[in-house]
Amino acid sequence: MADFLMRQVAPMLHGTYTDAVGRDLMRAAATLSGQLAFMSYDAGEHAMAQHHVTLGLRLAKAADDRLYGAHLLANLATQAVFLGHAREAARLVEAAIDGAGRAPAAVLARLHATAATAYGQSGERRACQLALARAERALDRAATDSGPGWVGYFSPAHLAGAALRCLGDLHLYTQALRHAPDALNLDSQNTRTRALHTALIAMTHARAGDTDAACNWASKLGQHVVGIQSARVQQRVRELATALSPQQTSPRVNEVLHALTGVPATI
Repeated sequence: MADFLMRQVAPMLHGTYTDAVGRDLMRAAATLSGQLAFMSYDAGEHAMAQHHVTLGLRLAKAADDRLYGAHLLANLATQAVFLGHAREAARLVEAAIDGAGRAPAAVLARLHATAATAYGQSGERRACQLALARAERALDRAATDSGPGWVGYFSPAHLAGAALRCLGDLHLYTQALRHAPDALNLDSQNTRTRALHTALIAMTHARAGDTDAACNWASKLGQHVVGIQSARVQQRVRELATALSPQQTSPRVNEVLHALTGVPATI
């Protein structure tokens, strides 16, 4: 995809075209750059991801597509959360929300969910819960205000996963786990998200002190990661192992930890 972007798409950008065609071309190129950036992020190639997001932002600006620019900023914020840079993530997603203006409800739902994860990681309870409430209200409106195609992936299950993550970061484990059933209500093709959410549920139980439930969910994880190549999934598995390790004297926990050490090798 990177080769296609460089060899096939880049020369087209220097061609001659009408303003309308130019905006369409820039928008298509921005979308390609954004997709490549997210794939790079998922693969753990963070410098490459940031390079392609920056390129996508320039192309989105040239296309006068503020919504897609906001989406790319939110993706940068998601990457910052992954890397543990909560303050930077909050700054980025706040800029995305400001830049989106009167965006469709589905776009706002995604942006506010990303904000919640940033605030949860930084320990800002009130801001996190407010962002979650805004995301929930926006997603309720999304049935009649769905937005552009690139945000169509964002479902109630994705919002539930964000809630599970940020409430867990705030140590509100009971509240977080109420979202667990919805977080797994995914289409069959969402195998990566299912693996991420399953590991997150197990980790939340472990942090809440329910070792048996954590082991039960950790045991289910293996069936969801076969064939998945994702640095994000690998990190989530490592986080789960870290959460369980204080109880490793338990035979069952030790068995689960042994099984988890084999997971990264299979994905």
